[in-house]
Amino acid sequence: LDSFYMDSREISNADYHRFDPAHQSGASELGSLSGDEQPVVLVSWQDAVRYCNWRSRQEGLQPVYDESDWTSDLTNDGYRLPTEAQWEYAARGGAEGKRYVWGDGPPPAGAGSFWDGPYRWPGSDVFTEYDDGYPVSAPVGSFPPNNYGLYDMAGNVGELCHDWYEALYYSASPSTNPAGPGYGSTKVLRDGWLPQFLRVAWRGQEDYANSGQSIGFRCVRSLSW
Repeated sequence: LDSFYMDSREISNADYHRFDPAHQSGASELGSLSGDEQPVVLVSWQDAVRYCNWRSRQEGLQPVYDESDWTSDLTNDGYRLPTEAQWEYAARGGAEGKRYVWGDGPPPAGAGSFWDGPYRWPGSDVFTEYDDGYPVSAPVGSFPPNNYGLYDMAGNVGELCHDWYEALYYSASPSTNPAGPGYGSTKVLRDGWLPQFLRVAWRGQEDYANSGQSIGFRCVRSLSW
């Protein structure tokens, strides 16, 4: 992978509301999810890339995405969603070959915000409880970062990636800067709030027009492509 910049934290409600002040991030169901420092949720892939384009224009950068047909130009210098390969590289924080961002064993006390039945992970003192049937996230950056200084690369909310999802893509993908197949029906989703989603190599998928109570995102910028 070529070098890239990545947001150290998931996009928060405060961040997103500068783009869309009317966005309701679960406030009707989950008062605690509407706090400024909670990760924004109830955003689709389309919403996320609109935010990326807006943020690019705010800083005088070239938007990456064409909002008329959702194609992209990764040579532009603006903000975008991370490719799946970038997300996994960043999540590992240099810990190559490990199952989780903290190593191979179970999560240490206070490692992150995960839900595992009717109790908190031992030592966790930040929101990991259900509220009206939905998980309640922790404020972004509540837990220690990985070795790259990135927060919440395990737990809290799932994160949308740039790529179309293809189960066997990496059996024949480019060896340099893989960016996913050219088309598909769902977008890649990484990480999440349930224990089975915490493994760094776990891959999920989500329809690009759907949003969810536990799905958020963060942005990247390429130094070169």
